[in-house]
This record gives sequence, C-alpha cells and structure tokens, in this order.
Amino acid sequence: MIAAGVVWMCGRGSKPGEGGILPACKVTKEIAEARNIPEDEDSIFLNRNKEAANTSELLDFIAELRKIIGKPIVIKTTLGDPAWVEEFCEEVTERDERAAPGFLTMDRSEGGSGAALMMLMDWAALSIRIALPATVKALKKYSLKKRIRIIASGQLVTSGDVACALAAGADYVVSARALYLPLAVYKPRAAIPTLAPAV
Repeated sequence: MIAAGVVWMCGRGSKPGEGGILPACKVTKEIAEARNIPEDEDSIFLNRNKEAANTSELLDFIAELRKIIGKPIVIKTTLGDPAWVEEFCEEVTERDERAAPGFLTMDRSEGGSGAALMMLMDWAALSIRIALPATVKALKKYSLKKRIRIIASGQLVTSGDVACALAAGADYVVSARALYLPLAVYKPRAAIPTLAPAV
C-alpha cells in the first residue's frame, strides 16, 4: 500500500483524561500491523499530541513530517474557537505559505462514532455549519485559500449537506457516515465497541 499523504488528527481528547481507546477485540492482526501495535491488546492513545501543543509546534511538526515522507500533510480538526484559525493563518503568514499543510479537514463537533461523551458532543466544538465558513473566511483574509484546500467532514450525508459545504467554501467533502448507515454499523451516541470497524 502506498500512502498519498498523512492525516494528522488534532484534538484526540474526545474522552478527557483517556484519549483514544481501541479495545483488544478490534485489534486484529491486520490492524496491529497497520498501526504497529500489539495484537489482541487494548491500545490506548494519549488525549493530546505531545509533538504539537500549540500552533507554532504544529507547523514545526508539519515541516518535519513533510521532510521525512515527502507527501502532502492533512490536518484534521474540529473548531472550538474561530480565533484559532486566525492564529494559525497569522503563524503561517509569518513563516511562509509553504509552511502550511496542503489540506485542512474541518470536522463537526458531534462525534463520528458516537463514542465521545454527550457533554463533549454537545458543547466542545462548533458545528460544521459555523466552523466551515469561519475557516474559509480566515483563509481568504490571509490569502491562503488557494494554498490550503478545505475538506468538509462529519455527518455530511445527503446531497444537500454536500451542496451546503461546497457553497460554504469547501474544496472537497468526505462522509464515512453515509457508508455506515446502510450497513447499520453506526449507533448514534451509544457506540458498541465490537460493532464499529477500527479502521
């Protein structure tokens, strides 16, 4: 398998104090090999990325990743405050637009697998309908919209959702949920660890 790029996920704290938890029952041989983790054991991930605790460190890490792999870098995040996008754009502009990732995926706040706590799903980040236009506006303000492509993600299931995201300035739209629904895998706000796929 040859990767076309790397997705760096910010804000892995959907379970505060715990981070990401992949139960042993989902750590198959294939998953273990792909993620370089022990097979048939719980895999626990920190609730934040030690490589990037702030915007400056994030851009440093993007540069390091790009140098190592020579592929495009995608930053995936939800937006808690539009001021962060302004800070991000200012930092990129101060360095050089080449310091920016190639893509920025804006996810929605409500949690994709239903595994996040209800309080976080309801209050920890902005809806994609607010976050996406705010992000596009900031990128245009700093003349970065052509440099950083926007991917809209998260519960964008219908053609109307896709049209709204594109009209708001997204360059691309992705939707895993649209695939999960027909398979009856998605269990909103009550994910059952053994049902949802781990990849």
